[in-house]
Amino acid sequence: MTQIQQRNTSLLTDVKLASASALATTLFAIFVPGSPLWAAELVFTSAASGTPSGDNGAGEQQIASGIVQLKLDDGTTVSIMGPARYSLSADGQLSVPSGSFTASAPTGTSPKPIIAGNGSQIILKPGSSANGKIASDGSFSGFALTGSMQVASNGSSRSFSAGKAFKSGNGSGPSATVTAGVQPNRSGGRTALQQVQQAQRNATQFLANASQTTPTALGFAGVSQPQTFVPGTLQGATTTAQFQALVQAQTGQLDPALALQFITEILAALQTTGGLGAYTGLSPAQIQALLFNLQTFGAPAGISQFQLEQFLRALGNAGFTITGITGQGASFGSIADLLALIAAGGTIPPGDPTVQSLIDILFANAFPPGLDVDEIARLFRLAGYTVPPQYGGGTGGTPTPSPTPTPTPTPTPPPVLAGSDGVRPDGSRDDSIIAFAKISETGLDQDVTLIFEAGEFVGYRMASGFEIKFVGRDEVEKGGDQGIIGWSRLAGGTKVLGAPRGPNSGDHFVYGVPLVNRPATGLVTYDLIGYTSPTIRDDSVAPGSFDGKISVSFGPADIFLGLDATVLFSSDVYDILTTGGLTAPSIRVFPDGRFGGEADLPDGVGIACNQGDCRFVFEGFLAGDGASHAGLAYTIRDDRSNNVTKWIDGSAAFRKAGDGGGDPPPPPPSGTVRENQYVVYAAGNNIGIDSRTPAPNRNPPFPLNVTYSASGAPIAYEWSASESPTIGTAKEFESGSVGNIIGWTRWADGTTGGAFYNNPEKIFSATQGWHILAGSPVTNIPTSGSVTYELVGATAPTIRDGSLAPGSFDGNLAVAFGATPMVGFDFAVDIAGSSYSFGTAGGSSDPGNGGRPIETSGDFAFTFFGNDLPVTGNGAICAGSGACNASMRGFLAGEGASHVGISYTFGNGSFDQRVDGVAAFGVPGFSPTTTSNSLDDWSSWAAGTHSPGSTSGFGQLSHILSDNRFEMLTAESRANFREILGTSFSFK
Repeated sequence: MTQIQQRNTSLLTDVKLASASALATTLFAIFVPGSPLWAAELVFTSAASGTPSGDNGAGEQQIASGIVQLKLDDGTTVSIMGPARYSLSADGQLSVPSGSFTASAPTGTSPKPIIAGNGSQIILKPGSSANGKIASDGSFSGFALTGSMQVASNGSSRSFSAGKAFKSGNGSGPSATVTAGVQPNRSGGRTALQQVQQAQRNATQFLANASQTTPTALGFAGVSQPQTFVPGTLQGATTTAQFQALVQAQTGQLDPALALQFITEILAALQTTGGLGAYTGLSPAQIQALLFNLQTFGAPAGISQFQLEQFLRALGNAGFTITGITGQGASFGSIADLLALIAAGGTIPPGDPTVQSLIDILFANAFPPGLDVDEIARLFRLAGYTVPPQYGGGTGGTPTPSPTPTPTPTPTPPPVLAGSDGVRPDGSRDDSIIAFAKISETGLDQDVTLIFEAGEFVGYRMASGFEIKFVGRDEVEKGGDQGIIGWSRLAGGTKVLGAPRGPNSGDHFVYGVPLVNRPATGLVTYDLIGYTSPTIRDDSVAPGSFDGKISVSFGPADIFLGLDATVLFSSDVYDILTTGGLTAPSIRVFPDGRFGGEADLPDGVGIACNQGDCRFVFEGFLAGDGASHAGLAYTIRDDRSNNVTKWIDGSAAFRKAGDGGGDPPPPPPSGTVRENQYVVYAAGNNIGIDSRTPAPNRNPPFPLNVTYSASGAPIAYEWSASESPTIGTAKEFESGSVGNIIGWTRWADGTTGGAFYNNPEKIFSATQGWHILAGSPVTNIPTSGSVTYELVGATAPTIRDGSLAPGSFDGNLAVAFGATPMVGFDFAVDIAGSSYSFGTAGGSSDPGNGGRPIETSGDFAFTFFGNDLPVTGNGAICAGSGACNASMRGFLAGEGASHVGISYTFGNGSFDQRVDGVAAFGVPGFSPTTTSNSLDDWSSWAAGTHSPGSTSGFGQLSHILSDNRFEMLTAESRANFREILGTSFSFK
């Protein structure tokens, strides 16, 4: 567990994930008692849930037990089961920090993401539904019930279709709970014990809501019980064996006819949608109980071995425990079973009399439409079965060698458009982003390392170290531009039973570097600079072509994308236009540049669309400095989940047209850059409180670079490509510094620049601020003794929503050095006429009494933190519900630990009602160089603490003189300087 995880598990205001990803959104909002500014419709609340803790939508709501059902403004219905907490923001954003919920989105809408746990974003596609539960560590485990959905966390996103289980958050990107295919089936998925625990929670919920459910009548696993349901029985099980024994004691062996009915209904759902999304019979816990029963008593004889394998494979992929279940039926129950095995690319078992009987029946009657009879006959012969000689070009059961296929000419790579230079991103970065449309799926991954071998793209490495490589494929199309974006199509390889895949197939990729410094405002247009030729998945038709443009509307808070494109494939024409087109883009773009969506296409048009809804599904990203490039991967598809081989895939890359439009971001600030610095900060605008240290264990190692202004205050820092904020157009407030040791400021009255995960440029008024303090790490730390530090400077504390005038800070701090150094402190804040105080038990006079330990080794050496520090004060900042607490972060700085820097936040209201600030402390004799907005304001120096001619406290001003900064002052300021310092100082 990282230090950040250790520090933030109990702090609701820390909205970043442990890896410093910030897929966070506003969790709370201002509320007027008795008159909420916004609300979702409260559809239903159970008697057991009690009354929500406030007006619906007014701040955080708490549910002790039972169910609260909401209908959001976008039409999504959400049922939240207690114990749980939830809140709604001003724009209808639902956040569920704890508990469990089920969400269902209507068709024809664009549902807003739901924020679950510590930052997971759940984005339902129209007509889809999902459920899940937030764990105590803030992670979210869920299940896609119907349709499809996208899950985003920790800088990564992934799509899940109906029947798929997943987990996200708590420092990790989204992942399938049980992964099938090329990746190993890891034990980190939903284990049997986790299934048991879920069943226990469900049983608890049933008992807590007796007025809504009747377990004694409904029984468990959906069947009547031969015995009376005993409350508490299921909750008492803690192991798989105990739970299985209890279920058997309650139900005995299920009636074979009833078990067969359950299995048949689930198989029917699989054949309809390819997953469990269409199945509405048993709940997940009830399905697991059914599987435990089958494990003990065996599957009914009425199901064939093939059907049982299909049933168990699907449930295993969905995260259920399926081991130890055997069947009694025939190998294949029907011709449909046999054909399904062939369609799935399975191996036909040799020497099975049942199979030969089914083959005889199949070839003696009319074939179902759409089958390649000769190919099926050839496969049966290869397995040793007898097939009528008129089919497949052979006789009897003697396998006939397949003729050598005539090679299809390699398609000509699409033209390089708009002067792209062919230079692709390389494999030196570990923060690239890639979108793909493969024969198996369409999706997107972040923070990857591209893998090239002999100049060809062959795959990529995830942040976890897991490699996705495409062995035996050839890169038949490729391109790139400026080292910012690249694209590839891989063809060849093998398919079912080792048959070769022709050059008309393809796995399509587009990849790029992360977005930084996106335009502040304006509509930006992009031209196509390259694409991979769209291909059909069964390589039965020659590749087609792609043409199009995109536009992106940048605003202070939101980004939207529009697409206008055409795909030509054989004689089919697919015209793609997202809602609003290029003039009024409507596809929402995440602040880090990711986007995805669907565009409706006419049904029944062309080879890719002959069943149900036809649509253009895409995933993509903005890339480069100023969002200079964009890329997307796409699939043209219909509803044939049981036959996806006729879908069309491709990818495309774009670059800003001309100057592209849009207002450029502010230039990076200029100043003095120092490496390997320490940083602490606190702010609103979805930033929170945290500390940053150099990351020598990253690959490659990454120094923490801080840019300091002429005042010595930090105006930018770079910790990673995703976290490199700058002061932008904001101004410095309450800036100060002590030599090259430590500096502090408040960024306010403007818009910040640079990158900060999902929170790039942020607007702060003059009464708000991003409080930031940075400094050089400690050297030669004392090994014993206690040191009392004096306050040398601080920013004016501000409330995050800016509704109050900035206040003032005072405090004392001391460190008891030793094997485990301890820091004690007493802090006081005055704001809006009220006073607040917080600190350690012994304060600065006794650091060993309840002081905060200072880490002495590792990546976080010489830093410390504190959470849940009690705050004394009865003003508005502590007028919310619950205890009023503070959190702080800090580090030691300078030679011999001469200085200490801290950031803090406190309050018990919503996220935006907390107060933030930073402060610097030094051993006696050190004074700040400046403590004002600029070098021209000397009021703090003329406050009477220094008499003319006195040199006390001005030793650290020497760098102003030696660096020729004295001439930067106005004539009046220089005169003030001379008057204050007196005749003991001379000037050249």
